[in-house]
Amino acid sequence: METELPFGSPRKRRSFFEPIFKELKKIKKMENEMFYSFNNFKRKTNLFRKASKETKKWITQSILFLKGIIKELSK
Repeated sequence: METELPFGSPRKRRSFFEPIFKELKKIKKMENEMFYSFNNFKRKTNLFRKASKETKKWITQSILFLKGIIKELSK
């Protein structure tokens, strides 16, 4: 261990595994976020699958209509 003074208290060295654990923590957090977003997407698609054909057709037409309006306004 290194010391600041010849007979002073030793400085605490940085752990070798500290940066590795930090990166692993980030990866785990990202995986959790992806899992939650996937479950949310899955739930929404299940609701769409259970709807009647007429409702599906109405929803898709309204989405396409709104996309068209957004394109016209953005020009």
